[in-house]
Amino acid sequence: MANPISSAAEVESRNDNNNNNHHHGDNNQHISDDGASSIKELNIKRPLHPALVGADAALEAKSLWEEFHQLGTEMIVTKAGRRMFPTFQCRLFGLDPNTEYLMVMDFVPCDDKRYRYAFHSSAWVVAGRADPVSPPRIHVHPDSPASGAHWMKQPISFDKLKLTNNQLDDNGHIILNSMHRYQPRCHVVVAPSPPGSAPDPHTENFKTFFFAETRFTAVTAYQNHRITQLKIASNPFAKGFRDCESDECEGVAIAGVQNPAKRPSAGTGSTGSVLPSSYNTVPATMQIPSISAPQEHHQFYGATTAGHWTHYPSHHGQSSTHINSIHYPVHTQHSHSTASLYGSR
Repeated sequence: MANPISSAAEVESRNDNNNNNHHHGDNNQHISDDGASSIKELNIKRPLHPALVGADAALEAKSLWEEFHQLGTEMIVTKAGRRMFPTFQCRLFGLDPNTEYLMVMDFVPCDDKRYRYAFHSSAWVVAGRADPVSPPRIHVHPDSPASGAHWMKQPISFDKLKLTNNQLDDNGHIILNSMHRYQPRCHVVVAPSPPGSAPDPHTENFKTFFFAETRFTAVTAYQNHRITQLKIASNPFAKGFRDCESDECEGVAIAGVQNPAKRPSAGTGSTGSVLPSSYNTVPATMQIPSISAPQEHHQFYGATTAGHWTHYPSHHGQSSTHINSIHYPVHTQHSHSTASLYGSR
């Protein structure tokens, strides 16, 4: 089933229950009345950290993402872990040049359903309820923490991030269930100062950005042959597949480092958080950076342990705003001083 492409109309702006979730795209869609009322109930007004108030983001390779989105984007997951294509890249604006920030990505289910691809109709259809969700993981960009000036000087590429379906993965990859739909999100987090200290309890220390056109279905092999063809045509590292016949290319899982072909980058659009009607079943508690109870506040807590950042989100069912024993596993495999911030251009 084809997904709608973002329109050029101006979107509505709304703060979610974290007072900082910004949605770009699919601005011609609206959540249901029930969804709107539940979101109002969840609204908890807590001001953003001053260093985040002006922060904004724009998706790179926007037109390429929209091409995939129109067909229904699929991303390969493997036991060993597979990089995304298109690679998630974005530009940041409005940061304080002298403040230290972390860049963090996570992936949340779009709904509580499992899907299958109906080849006779070339469409995704609901196959049942979603499989149990693994403990959520986050991917911290290897250059974190860095100054706002550092993050704003060029597009930020999450080209080290890998997706896996291995529930026992110990490499720090993002664990997803195959045949489930996910929304990638990017979080701009104010680094604790001094390192290891707790954030200001009176302000939110992160701001979240997500782009509707980056939603995808996780698969172990491509289901839609048009997705296969577009990935081969637009991936500069898939040169070996370009001359194959279309029926030979079906189901190909493109390997290797994956970076998007050069496409016009997106400008800074209006921010908002109106979810498309097809995603009204997303639990409200899944639209914030942790799976948390509605009455809770959420903070990314930073501490330096062996040179790595560890983050402690609040946990469902707990009302404390302090550090608790449940936390996201963090991808620290690439967290070293020589790691490159930017993907191949």
